[in-house]
Amino acid sequence: MPEKEKKKSWREIQRERQKRQQRAEEAFKIQMEREAKRKPRKMPKGKILLAVLALIVILGVYGLWQLSTTPATPTDGTTPVTPVSGYIVIMPDGTINPSNAP
Repeated sequence: MPEKEKKKSWREIQRERQKRQQRAEEAFKIQMEREAKRKPRKMPKGKILLAVLALIVILGVYGLWQLSTTPATPTDGTTPVTPVSGYIVIMPDGTINPSNAP
């Protein structure tokens, strides 16, 4: 008959459990480090899509604002006169704007 194993004390059992737990934690840590090295983090697709849409909206609003503030050019080929306060403008045909300039 084989001899019975000596019953382990409570402290020995606790020590073995603690060792197993520590080995499991170390293995998990190593596994996570390997995964981090293997595939770098990616930006979520939702954030990228949101940034692109925001950029498109901003550029669209800017384009509409520029379109609405640009004066219409006359059809006869002359350039439109934009009134500017504080400046005297002499046009190519000899006219002076503003007409009350000294």
